[in-house]
Formats: sequence, structure tokens, C-alpha cells
Amino acid sequence: MQAAVTAAGGGTTALTPGDTLTLEFAATPVPEGQVREWFLVTRGFYTSELGATPGADGPSGSSGFALAQNHPNPFAATTSIAFRLPIECRVSLEVFDLNGRRVKSLVEEAMPAGEHAVEWNRRDAGGSPVKPGVYLYRLAAGSFREQRKMVLLSR
Repeated sequence: MQAAVTAAGGGTTALTPGDTLTLEFAATPVPEGQVREWFLVTRGFYTSELGATPGADGPSGSSGFALAQNHPNPFAATTSIAFRLPIECRVSLEVFDLNGRRVKSLVEEAMPAGEHAVEWNRRDAGGSPVKPGVYLYRLAAGSFREQRKMVLLSR
């Protein structure tokens, strides 16, 4: 990243997926007899959702993480859940009932960057069909977390 800023004449430059930005701050000395009240320590992966379209139903429209509304919704037999990853990362996609109990884990693995879709056939972890009702699906990918509702109709 420093090379990109230097190449831009020391001004500003745009970050693209895969760029690394390191920020360093010097700590000011604490006067004798006093203690530091707070300090910031942070580590991890951060992403910007600038360019995302608020309220968009699908993952298209930006280069960040996105979780789409399942389709069809409501559904009776199967539904598809689409999501986008700007980088390769570990992904967890799970279905929960409204009491917060996990019904089924649909994805639990590292996945490459790009557009993905997973189908759910209304079956729980044991292979039994679940009852009609409202369910939640949650995506955790990198530092991204999002949840949406879906409606399962009777057959």
C-alpha cells in the first residue's frame, strides 16, 4: 500500500480488494503519577461497504461482502441463498428457527472470492423436513455478519 501512495505522489489512492493498509500511531508519554485511561489495540480484517446499494436484494452492485434475500421467498420445497465474497475467507452459512436454535449448517468452509449460491431443501441437520414458518439465515464471512428472514410454506 505504501508503494501505491508513494506512486500517487504521496497523496491519496484508492484501496482495492486484497490491498493491505497498516496504520501506526505513536503513544504519547504519560506524566509521572498518572495512568493512561484508555488505548486502542485492534487486529483483523476490515472492509468498506462504500458503493453498496442500501436495500439491494442481491449481492450485485458493489465489490464488498453481501448477502442476498433468498429466492424464492416464500418457498415450499427449496430456496437459493446467494452471497458475495470480495476475498477468499472462511464462510459460515446457517439456518435458525425463531427461537435461535440452529436448524442446519449449509456452509462451513473456506471459499474463494466471488458470487456464490447455496440451496436449502427445507431439511434439518438430521435430514428431516422442517415445519412451515419463519426461519433466519446467517452469513459470517471474514469480519462480515448479516442475517435475513425467509418464509417456508407448507407443501
